[in-house]
Amino acid sequence: MAVSFDPAADIPVRLRQRIERWNDSPPKLQFSQYGPLDKYFNLRFPKALVKPQGLLRPKDHRADVAYYDILGQLDAGEDTSVDSTGQAVEVEKNYPDFVIASYYEQNAQGGWPSDLVRLVCEIGSLYDQPAPTASQKSAIQFQLSQYMYLLGREGERWDERAIGVAIIGTEVSFSKPRRETDENGTVHVKWTKGAWLSLYGKQWDAEMKRIAAIIDKD
Repeated sequence: MAVSFDPAADIPVRLRQRIERWNDSPPKLQFSQYGPLDKYFNLRFPKALVKPQGLLRPKDHRADVAYYDILGQLDAGEDTSVDSTGQAVEVEKNYPDFVIASYYEQNAQGGWPSDLVRLVCEIGSLYDQPAPTASQKSAIQFQLSQYMYLLGREGERWDERAIGVAIIGTEVSFSKPRRETDENGTVHVKWTKGAWLSLYGKQWDAEMKRIAAIIDKD
């Protein structure tokens, strides 16, 4: 069956054909998808920073300190790490397959606004399976959800328009933030585990178009 990959994207024909070819011969290993998807994300989001194996560290919650206070700690030689989103982070390192972030020009006050994560992508491997099993799908969704929760509270490294993307073979699942209020009236954000859809479907096209529009306005 003929498929069409993100027809709205301004990408070379040969790149589109490479990705569409996965429909007939799904890659067994995630590494086979890194190169084409890296190229695609850079072309689809030319105003964003596309970070393959982007470093994502848990936020350091020992104290909520201002960005310039963190810089002061660094100048004093204290053991403090800051990521590109301006957050103090712990030593633990995590590497989603792709992190896509908005980045900004120097502001009028001479400061540098922090990056804002727009999309986190995690890719799984089929290995010898002709199609992903339920356990493989569950595992990749779980891994993605771990990364999404590492982003921390809304407004720190992301806003409500961020999205997580799990890919295995030619199937994709989207993770989106959902707000829930507990019995004490406190609002918590939970990351959903979306239904599995086709990489060549309309929802992929719509989500990529939505993220591109957000980045273009940044």
